[in-house]
Amino acid sequence: MSWPRPPGPDEDAPETLLDDLISYYMDGAGEGWLRVCRQGALTHRAQRLLGTVAPPQLFLPEAMDSDLGATHPQGAPSSTQHICHELVRALEFLELISINLLLFPWRKEIRSLKTYTGNFAYWVRPVLSEHTVHTILGRLGYMATSEAEFSLVQAISEEDAKQVVFEIFLTRVACEAILQTPGHRLHLN
Repeated sequence: MSWPRPPGPDEDAPETLLDDLISYYMDGAGEGWLRVCRQGALTHRAQRLLGTVAPPQLFLPEAMDSDLGATHPQGAPSSTQHICHELVRALEFLELISINLLLFPWRKEIRSLKTYTGNFAYWVRPVLSEHTVHTILGRLGYMATSEAEFSLVQAISEEDAKQVVFEIFLTRVACEAILQTPGHRLHLN
């Protein structure tokens, strides 16, 4: 593996972070595993990047309002924090779908996504709106072929797939950062 990359002047550039993220996934796939990126150096760099540039367009559930990150007076997490935790799980699933499409576009098991079972039913549907699901999966080349299935109907370019992977990764890192700072209030546009 080629990790970690030594710090350099362009380390925080979005393009460099994207290249390193894709390299991380390619290295993992080459070793026989493919998991959501939790590599500390990459997530830390993503947090720094998010602190200097506008985050990707977040399609947050309507229940997430401007009290994201707030706690109740008793110190319990707010319902918004619960939704953010659920959103992280949904984004992890979508991140894995997008990285599989990038690295293994020929695999039969990614050509069809059933929406009534598994991760989709437990993590994606409860937290993301139909419009958001259709938008994200549409960018990956999927189209709803029934109420219970999305099918891969068009190939997307490698660059487009990388961009979707990167946007989902950044959105997930932003949500994880929110969950790690329960005493702070965050305002979303």
